[in-house]
Amino acid sequence: DHARRTRGIMFQNVGLSLLLIAVLIPLALFGVLGLAAVVLIHELAEIVVIGNGVRAGQITRKTTLKESQFASALESTVSATTSMPKTPTQSARRIRTVLLVSAVLIAATDLAIKALVEALLFRGNVVDLGLMNIRLLYNSGVAFSLGTNLPAGVLIAGTGLIIIGLIWYTVSVAPTMTALSRAGAALLLGGALGNFIDRLDGRGVVDYLHTGWVPTFNLADVFITAGVALFILGTLLSPRTQTRR
Repeated sequence: DHARRTRGIMFQNVGLSLLLIAVLIPLALFGVLGLAAVVLIHELAEIVVIGNGVRAGQITRKTTLKESQFASALESTVSATTSMPKTPTQSARRIRTVLLVSAVLIAATDLAIKALVEALLFRGNVVDLGLMNIRLLYNSGVAFSLGTNLPAGVLIAGTGLIIIGLIWYTVSVAPTMTALSRAGAALLLGGALGNFIDRLDGRGVVDYLHTGWVPTFNLADVFITAGVALFILGTLLSPRTQTRR
């Protein structure tokens, strides 16, 4: 009965994960408002996980005293062993540093690929890959060529403020995130930074991946979309509740 109820809570988290991902990916593609919505819904998802964690804890407490004592002793031993090399402050600093460095490297990769596409396809050449082709376009809007009618200054100011907010938020909570959520945060920040930096030259963001059935996009858009999915999925599939430091 304990195993059945625990599996039920896990499947509930998985189902909620898929639902939130289906909602968040379209939101993220709309840039400013979408990225803000990602942070809000992530916080709501954490509340759900905490609630399910409490329920799972109540179920676990119904096990025998001997099992509980053994689990507690094992957890204490592992915690003592893993925490000896670094203090909590050092560990949190390392996690935040890795997140920021990863985001910068992802942004640099995106910008390097855009520069290569501009250098090779500036004459209007098209590389046909079958289901997809590569062609050079400049997008004055946001992700997936959305919002092209918005003034450039509004887009730059708006996305800049949202990115600053996202950096502050993800760096603040990074030590409490799961590894999957941190990977998603790095992809999200890296993709957003790549497109933001590319936009500053006034020509618009370089798009080059063309399918014919969705607006032309770039690798940064893929990073943002995948980042949102991992960011939320990592939270909802967390095996334990986490407290912020």
